[in-house]
Amino acid sequence: MEKNLVRVFLADLNHQGHNVKTFPYGVGCVASFAKKIFGDKISIELFKSPEKLADAIIANPPQILGFSNYIWNFYLSYEHVKRAKLINPNIIVIFGGSNYPDQIHRQVEFLKIYNLIDFYIYKEGEISFSELLKVLYTYNFDSSKLKEAEVAIKGCHYLFNGKCVFTEPSPKIKCLDAFPSPYLSGILDRFFEEGYAPLLLFKRGCPFSCTFCSGGIAYHNKLGVLSVERFQQELEYIAKRVKNNPVLYLGDDNFGMYPDNIKACEVINYIQKKYSWPKEISVSTGKRFFDRILHCADLVNGAIRVGISVQSTDKNVLKNIKRINISKEDITKIVDRAHSKGERAFSEVILNLPGDNIEAHLNTIRTLIEVGVDRIQMYPLLLLRGTELETDVSRKKFGIKTKFRILPRCFGFYRFGNSFYSSAEIGEMVIETDIMSFENYLYCKSFQLSVELFYNDHYFVELEGLIRCLGLSVFEFIKDCHNLVNFQEDLKLLYTGLVREVDRELHDKREILEEFITSKEWMDEYAKEEYKNSLATCRAIGILKYSRLVHNVASQALHNYILRNGFDDQELKLYIDQLVRFSLLRKVDILDVNSKLVDEFRYDFKKISQENFLQLPSKFRLLKKQKIEFYFENEIQEKITKLYQEYDDNPILGMRNILYYSPTADLHQYFRSFKY
Repeated sequence: MEKNLVRVFLADLNHQGHNVKTFPYGVGCVASFAKKIFGDKISIELFKSPEKLADAIIANPPQILGFSNYIWNFYLSYEHVKRAKLINPNIIVIFGGSNYPDQIHRQVEFLKIYNLIDFYIYKEGEISFSELLKVLYTYNFDSSKLKEAEVAIKGCHYLFNGKCVFTEPSPKIKCLDAFPSPYLSGILDRFFEEGYAPLLLFKRGCPFSCTFCSGGIAYHNKLGVLSVERFQQELEYIAKRVKNNPVLYLGDDNFGMYPDNIKACEVINYIQKKYSWPKEISVSTGKRFFDRILHCADLVNGAIRVGISVQSTDKNVLKNIKRINISKEDITKIVDRAHSKGERAFSEVILNLPGDNIEAHLNTIRTLIEVGVDRIQMYPLLLLRGTELETDVSRKKFGIKTKFRILPRCFGFYRFGNSFYSSAEIGEMVIETDIMSFENYLYCKSFQLSVELFYNDHYFVELEGLIRCLGLSVFEFIKDCHNLVNFQEDLKLLYTGLVREVDRELHDKREILEEFITSKEWMDEYAKEEYKNSLATCRAIGILKYSRLVHNVASQALHNYILRNGFDDQELKLYIDQLVRFSLLRKVDILDVNSKLVDEFRYDFKKISQENFLQLPSKFRLLKKQKIEFYFENEIQEKITKLYQEYDDNPILGMRNILYYSPTADLHQYFRSFKY
């Protein structure tokens, strides 16, 4: 090895619990460009594993230690910086990524608080990182002398003696082919062996200006694009090497929306035919030109699931966040297409965006239910660094009040050499605005639980079919259910527990949590309780433990609802009782995989289920009662057993993870089959 060879470590770390383990594509792009510029003058190693990075630092510290900085990995990365600086105080630490403020005074504050960061690469990193390396070469990699000279480096921020030396970011590159491929260069090869999922990018940037998203700022509105030829070369390279991982992750913000996305999908189709890969493509689809998006989905043989991320359907909210939303007609088109192909449609909603209130939030949910979306993923508003919404102007304009919490699954316990430490990521949550009180925020959270229990994944597909057949509103039925849960003591405790946990996990200041997360004792206790504080956990408890109570509420709510709407028919009342009973026997005590339940029914539920329950009962009335046996297929028994085995005998945690992290998973696969 050359004596003057500069050693560089670049890390894109993940927490233990983070469910998506992708290639370190971003730092790979930075590394590939740097190798193009400096060739054999530098040696670059990439890392995803916290422990592997720690071992490498201890064995032979690099001169430069760089990290990607996102909301899900900042504190984990900074813990490595603290320990690396103890080993060698002269290590030059460089961070880059979207988790960085966009206002100068906040940038200064960030670099003062996290003062072990020597340089921050602002916006896109390939050019700026290499420019910084060039300047460091001229100063013999003495960062103190460089800072003392106050050298301005494009797209690089640093502080020296309290003075900030900040420059504008490097210009956006329109053709991403100008940067060498981290795949074709071979720098990512070892991550195939380690089982990571391939991550690739076709277009970089977003034309929309959503104020809650870091991609919404003007800099990112200019798009960079990879040529179709280069895209094919990279896909071919990946397909030849990927092992036991059927998923391709695309980092595009609006895939399918642009004309050249069709050509990209034709390439994917070619790769699929040649290599039988990818089986699934995880990507954010666009918000306009849905005919084109659906065509793209068809080209890749259904590997892309078209999402419907509305966030809100309220006009005032959309105006406040500068968002152009998908129309109700397009939502309906996507849902109908998914159902025609036997697929599921899911959507995402954010609570407490500027202008949101109880009425606006519930109307958004109503719209999605009316068009038949299968699952509504509901999130609180996270105030991200570098977004317009995070600025002082937006905070004041909308009366934004925030508290801080640990982000779900973004924590863990790690080894650095012979010592161990805990780490967790902290998010700033919007809990109140000028028109949404904290009390109303908590009400919306509790209503979201009713959506989870009584609607999502068409848990009550039987009742829902009848409601739609009668021309009534499924949403109004859910409202009635929500108003009745307090009369079932255990369900009431489930709801009050959710509200209590939401409140308990919030802290007034970031600094309080920063102190807590370094305490192993505190983090041990948090790890035991963490899974309890989510909608998905409460829903899992409802499904696994309280299905009888949930069915009792649904039965009473439906009887009340149809009576209020003039349906005072004895046969209809009998049918509802039988329908609820049929539903319950399929879904009750599903952890008892060997159980077989039997009951008698006056209606032909085999034929009714074939009609997806979208029929009135009269023509399915039987002359005499018929016995139905409810049982678990062998395959389903195995799946349910895995909920125990894979999650340390905690099936609630297993079900929670299925519900939360697999929006297209079919919940009904865990229910009993039936036969006469």
